[in-house]
Amino acid sequence: MQSTTAASADRGIPISLAKAGECGTVVRITGDAGTRKFLTDLGFTVGAQVQAVTDVKGSKILAVRGSRIAVDSRMASKIYFRPE
Repeated sequence: MQSTTAASADRGIPISLAKAGECGTVVRITGDAGTRKFLTDLGFTVGAQVQAVTDVKGSKILAVRGSRIAVDSRMASKIYFRPE
């Protein structure tokens, strides 16, 4: 049986909580079907490497698959990652 901490780590943390420069791997995308499709189409897929670049006026600039993408805090809270 896994501890609560280990189980939580497996499920990841929202990238909205990441500090600038923090990197990791996308482990899941939450939200309704439209939200999941939108984020997947932007490149946020399970297994993708992602980096929190900076915060700008309530949005996060994220680097994924060679691109930098701005997402608002609500969208960023749907992207769960495992920090490296």
